[in-house]
Amino acid sequence: MGIAMAVGLFDKLESVAMVPTHVWDAVPGDVVCGVILAAAAATCARMDINMYSDAVPACKADPMVVHAGTSTTYPISLCEAFYAGFDFVRQNPPPVRLPGSALFKLPLDYKPDEEAVKRCKYWTGWKVWAAVKLLNALGMYGTARQLHYGYLGE
Repeated sequence: MGIAMAVGLFDKLESVAMVPTHVWDAVPGDVVCGVILAAAAATCARMDINMYSDAVPACKADPMVVHAGTSTTYPISLCEAFYAGFDFVRQNPPPVRLPGSALFKLPLDYKPDEEAVKRCKYWTGWKVWAAVKLLNALGMYGTARQLHYGYLGE
């Protein structure tokens, strides 16, 4: 989100689809991949990782549930992360920004409007499409591909 805000993809308050004071659980991709691979390996090996399975026999029939999260170890609110990124971008402006975009403040009492968020997401999709076309025209195929699939994966 910080990079998208820095280059102007998220350029208005309505781009934010979360209450600022709620905990933001942004799990790094490598952690998620590790948990998925460990769960797949445990499932293939038919491992029983439920420590209560002996005391409660019905637990053995339940599927294995694996949770990957970071908010209980180092909790941070969306607002804290937002303003850390805001300060960084203000002190280290990116070399390229989309025309007409500006940094915006995130009030603590903000409540996202679902329709406004949908409109912003639609408009951001068009901005990403245009940026990908421009990057391809400049011969920056790898960067264009990363932007395209990074946006689709958000």
